[in-house]
Amino acid sequence: MIKSMTGYGRGEWQGEHKRIEAEIRSFNHRYLDVSIRLPRKLNPLEGQVRNLLKQRVSRGRLEVSVQLEDTSDGEQKLELDLSLARDIHLALKNLQETLGLPGEVRLETLANFRDLFVRKEMEIDLEKEWTSLQTALENALTNLEQMRQNEGLNLKSDFLNRLKAVEDLA
Repeated sequence: MIKSMTGYGRGEWQGEHKRIEAEIRSFNHRYLDVSIRLPRKLNPLEGQVRNLLKQRVSRGRLEVSVQLEDTSDGEQKLELDLSLARDIHLALKNLQETLGLPGEVRLETLANFRDLFVRKEMEIDLEKEWTSLQTALENALTNLEQMRQNEGLNLKSDFLNRLKAVEDLA
């Protein structure tokens, strides 16, 4: 069967608080050349993505783009740098005493120091993420292959029509 080298496939996976969308574009290329763009938190899965693509596509330039929409609240947590807070508090008290300023160092003053609070991403379950990502990629690959086959049928028809026209002229 003739397959076109160019095509496009899109697939997605939808969960309760998460949606993964995968898009794959293929172009003519002598060898398999894969370009993958993943969200930062899915970067550790790039090798698995590459292996999955190699199993289903033998040649061509593939551009893979994955979008992740996560609406859950538990993905990040706020951490306080308590050691830095103590140091700032001590420095402010020393400054107050040195300059003879009235009042006390208050919580509101410390809260203005943005470096005291750090957002940390929670550990993700890569196996669970891979299952979701794999589903989206499989759907995109299936759509890509279907498009390449359809385009291949169109190319075959065009070749046969041109061959017939050459035969008629001969």
